[in-house]
Amino acid sequence: MRPVSETLLSLLWLLPEAMSAWALYRLWRSFLPLRPRWRWLLWGTLLVCSSVIIWVGDHNLLFALPPFFAVGLWCSRGCWSGRLAVTAIFFSMMMAVNALSDTYLGMLGLYALPRLSRPVLYGGVYLLLRRRLPAAPPELPPRLWRLILGLAALPLFALVAVVLLTFRRYDSVLVEQLARNQGLVVLPFVLLTALTLLLAVVILADHERLERAGQLARLRELYYQGVRQQEAQVRTLRHDLRNHLTVLDGLLDRGNADAAR
Repeated sequence: MRPVSETLLSLLWLLPEAMSAWALYRLWRSFLPLRPRWRWLLWGTLLVCSSVIIWVGDHNLLFALPPFFAVGLWCSRGCWSGRLAVTAIFFSMMMAVNALSDTYLGMLGLYALPRLSRPVLYGGVYLLLRRRLPAAPPELPPRLWRLILGLAALPLFALVAVVLLTFRRYDSVLVEQLARNQGLVVLPFVLLTALTLLLAVVILADHERLERAGQLARLRELYYQGVRQQEAQVRTLRHDLRNHLTVLDGLLDRGNADAAR
């Protein structure tokens, strides 16, 4: 049996990954409705993918991409373009953070630094967006989700290009140095673009909500105007009917039944 100290050390070593997965899961469920029975699968996938080692010029990105997209699409509900867009945004954001921490912080020679930096970065992203996160997943029309999907392809392709184009070419020191210099420029751009797209989804959702509220207010105003017109017509009919009855009553009082008829 393993000593208790080693077990506790292993649990503490998994704590940063669990914190990263918690922050990412909280973000994910704010943008997409989830299948209740499969939430654990999404959380586990976020746990694994947030801890996967990604180097500039490494092929681990290819192994992480298919299962991440498969689980993200399966565990979410709603418009397919919306699910695909949010999955692409989260994948670009997570892999950019992993590549930055593993490639550049790992060069400092401290193995624990990349692992400890990820929950700080993911937690910072969550705290940055927490005040703007919608109370319920945004309901955008398919045309807007398709627009977000097209924009989400930009950071995804940039990530794939900077990480994978130099795969199997690290026999040259110049190629390695050039790839790292490019990653130092492109990867922060990928991360900032992914965060901007998440904010864009929130802003578009607020705009759609306000537009629907305005349409509902206009419909209510039209309804109340129709009710007021009907009430005015009823009052007019009652007034005319009262006048007719008064005339008939006067004719009958005078005994002029023929005129009353």
